[in-house]
Amino acid sequence: MHKGNLTAAVLLLVVLIGGSFFIFGGGSKGNPSTSKTTSTTTSSTKVVEKAPTTTTSTTQAPAAIVGSGYINTTVTEPNKLMCPPGFGCSTRTYTLEIYYPSQQNSSAPVLNAPFLKPNSSQGYPLIVFGIGFDTMPAQYYPLITAWVNAGYVVAAPVFPLTSSAGLQHYGVNLNDTALADEYEDDLANEPGDMAAAITYVGQLNSSSSSFLFHGINMSEVAAAGQSDGADATLALAYNTCCTYSPLKAALVLSGAEYPGFPNTYFSTPALPMLVTQGSADTINPPQDSSAIYAAAPSPKYYLNLIGATHLEPYTAYNPYEEAVVAVSVDFLNAYLKGDTQALSAMTSAGNLQGTSQLTASS
Repeated sequence: MHKGNLTAAVLLLVVLIGGSFFIFGGGSKGNPSTSKTTSTTTSSTKVVEKAPTTTTSTTQAPAAIVGSGYINTTVTEPNKLMCPPGFGCSTRTYTLEIYYPSQQNSSAPVLNAPFLKPNSSQGYPLIVFGIGFDTMPAQYYPLITAWVNAGYVVAAPVFPLTSSAGLQHYGVNLNDTALADEYEDDLANEPGDMAAAITYVGQLNSSSSSFLFHGINMSEVAAAGQSDGADATLALAYNTCCTYSPLKAALVLSGAEYPGFPNTYFSTPALPMLVTQGSADTINPPQDSSAIYAAAPSPKYYLNLIGATHLEPYTAYNPYEEAVVAVSVDFLNAYLKGDTQALSAMTSAGNLQGTSQLTASS
């Protein structure tokens, strides 16, 4: 099933808004046009990058977060191949977008904006975010910017075969359902992409040449994803095929148990989970999220978005998005920042007449 198909016009708008560059391999086509970015690096080499200006010294209390910045960089997984149907195989490589708090006032993330050093010596917690099939990180700006403004760093892989940019690069006609299904099956590799993103951000955090040096708390990491990205998140957090043990929490936004992951779910130690789901979603039916919630161990939370469709709670500013933001921030604050008041605040935020209903099992 293809989740979130876009027209060419919407794709162009997303790429322009994101200001992103995209790295693809395994074929004879040239890379899509690029914008100015930080220098590219790989996960197997020393991290060297052009650092945005840091606005606050480590000896001062920083100003409030008023905006978000981001960089584009490249992650290479040396021991993995990607084999786009109809093209040759190559080393698996993808673009990673990293969003971070900034003191530069902005309504949308700004490329290379100055990094706002965290007040805590431990750094900002990290969220790795998996996007849906035929989407781009820029579509999720309402969600991503809210997390950044709440004091989190967000790392969003541009999946090389299933993102809008990847599908366009390889000339995939989504009306050819057999070919589209072949590309979507690359979802099986995306938990690995998300794990590689966490490792890569950890390298930046440990490198004195990086502007993020000691700015991230790599002991407090959550995985989140929407649609197919939620399927990958579920596998990364709970499936024996792909479990990434350093995770502290998972957010499964309109997801399902993808049949390409044949191994066992929820046999690992309990990990706090937030499931969100639109009740009018025809792409990822509510029963898929309900089944995940029923099978998961506690602590777990289910946010029912009354009347919401597949993308609107995550990609547009509306009451559903406001509920997702409020509940997810409280959830993250509870399990990544140790905020003892956050869970009670989450109950209030999640129960909004006519908009949302929160169920909890803790």
